[in-house]
Amino acid sequence: PDVRVLDLGVCKLRDVESALTETSNVVGTPGFMAPEQIIGPASSVGPASDVFALAAILYRALTGETAFAANSLVQAIENVCRRDPVWPSARCPDLALEVDVVFRNALEKLPAQRTQSAGELATALLAALPEVASVASGSQR
Repeated sequence: PDVRVLDLGVCKLRDVESALTETSNVVGTPGFMAPEQIIGPASSVGPASDVFALAAILYRALTGETAFAANSLVQAIENVCRRDPVWPSARCPDLALEVDVVFRNALEKLPAQRTQSAGELATALLAALPEVASVASGSQR
């Protein structure tokens, strides 16, 4: 299967000032935004924020559900900023508990405590899902 991420919605070039959005505006889908993107300050947004968003996307792809499901915008923001998600193994009992650990690390509320790179996230997730790793390595031949 060929999987592609089609909607990158909002992106920002590092070290480039942009007038696209004002500092007081929140732009993005709250359930996929890192807490620091929602509550700031803007200077705290960086690569770890992207890891959070990638983890939220991978969570959805793996479980079919959003990590921070909510019935309203306010509830979504509250869930992302203050609550743990429902861990993947609770949604998909066949998943190993190691998968929960991967998402617990990648969806940490504080950027400094979060998985630090997309590569680190990919390595950890493939280690926790050996059946996916074997398919991925077979497709790279």
